[in-house]
Amino acid sequence: MDFIRFVNSRDIREYLYELDYCLSGEQKLFLVDKCYRIPLEERLFALEELLAEPDEEVTIRHPDFFVEQPKDGDKSETESLHALTKGILENYRIQISLLKNEEPESYYELSILEKGRSEFYSFARFPSFEAAVNGYKEDYSADDRDSVAVVMLTKYYYSGTKNIYDNFSDRYVRAFFNSEVELMHIYDNECLPQERLNYTTDKLLIYLPMPFEPGDILVNSDDCVYAGQTKGFNCDYESGAPFVAVSFIPDATVSSGIDSSDINCYCYYFDSFSQYHLTSEVNVHNYDLEYYRKPLTGKERFLRIFGLKQKDTSAVSDEELLLASEYCKNLEIQQAIKQQLSWFNSSMSYYLSEENRKQKLSHDRYFQVDHETLLSMTDSIKLWLDDEREAPSGYIHCHSVNEAISSIKFFEKHSVAIEELNLDHDLGDYAKDGGDAIKLLDWLCARETFYKIVLHTANPVGRANMQRTIDRYWPHVGDEA
Repeated sequence: MDFIRFVNSRDIREYLYELDYCLSGEQKLFLVDKCYRIPLEERLFALEELLAEPDEEVTIRHPDFFVEQPKDGDKSETESLHALTKGILENYRIQISLLKNEEPESYYELSILEKGRSEFYSFARFPSFEAAVNGYKEDYSADDRDSVAVVMLTKYYYSGTKNIYDNFSDRYVRAFFNSEVELMHIYDNECLPQERLNYTTDKLLIYLPMPFEPGDILVNSDDCVYAGQTKGFNCDYESGAPFVAVSFIPDATVSSGIDSSDINCYCYYFDSFSQYHLTSEVNVHNYDLEYYRKPLTGKERFLRIFGLKQKDTSAVSDEELLLASEYCKNLEIQQAIKQQLSWFNSSMSYYLSEENRKQKLSHDRYFQVDHETLLSMTDSIKLWLDDEREAPSGYIHCHSVNEAISSIKFFEKHSVAIEELNLDHDLGDYAKDGGDAIKLLDWLCARETFYKIVLHTANPVGRANMQRTIDRYWPHVGDEA
């Protein structure tokens, strides 16, 4: 049987296949028991297959599991692989039986983890295992199950009366199913007899070759959700978020550590509470790790630079590292602000939005901000003065001199920079409201506000007169026609 396929990490599986790695019996047992990606029924069959192979001794390093030596000893003991495997198989059978057997002093709580989510939500409570499974299937049709990542079913025991709020017990059996209700993983709390707690792979410390090295950007396998691990290795850690590995234990000598909790890597990640704080933590366990395959965005881009520093300390100076941290932090802040701005339809969100969103907001019938306020919330404008020709995109259209004067005063009052005045000369009927456009130049000269002027008039005489005024009064301005 191919036991390497029970490794949760696709990258470690591939690496072991490339090495043509030969697993020991102890490694096979550990990997099958800690596998979450393959249904439990297949894993139980694999454990039966392991019993058909020659027996061997497994090493126990944790004093709490010593049988012959004092519990405070610092040596190791050996144990029969077959005996441990048989004990683990029996534990699974007991747990499955406890889960399915209907008992009067218990109830079942069904919870659902939808794809893309990191929190289970409580679906309903049921009196029996069969009722819980049927309740899920009735509410989730075959098509609806495409949105389901994991189904978690917990059998709780009452401690006395059936008032679950006053007499809730710590005893429970918890099982994880895929969307088609295949059992993937199961464990219990205070249900197995005390003498059966010694049958566990938690007391094993095994080493597997891995393709990873310090400085790599890694993530926990998605299959960890079948063990209820939706938050990674720490409640501060966002599910599916990347981290930089710094060191790994154990090594090939297996000289450090005493049990499975010591199969870990020391790493750095951004926690979800203080969003921009790089946190160091121990991640358990290594054989669930994979390369991070998504694009790094915002603050995550800093992890690549930090990882480079771990690979080669001379590649990035401490000063560069600090500057990179601030730069990537600012990218994340901007991204967060844009996201929050999208929740509001206000003058503030309009002002801080990018141009494409401003255009969308200005045409949104639910956007309740008047046009004058929108104009006042602009950083700069270009003004187009013409009685007939439509203003090009990006220009404010005025038809008369007096309208242009009013607009200029409005924008000055609201500290909106005037980048350009693009002027016709002959204003037709609109000349009755302030004269032809040359009168606007006279007004600007009188108040000494020499904005950039561009002429688009087709009247050669009018253009020459306007250009003469510009050449005479506008400082350092040539022919802008």
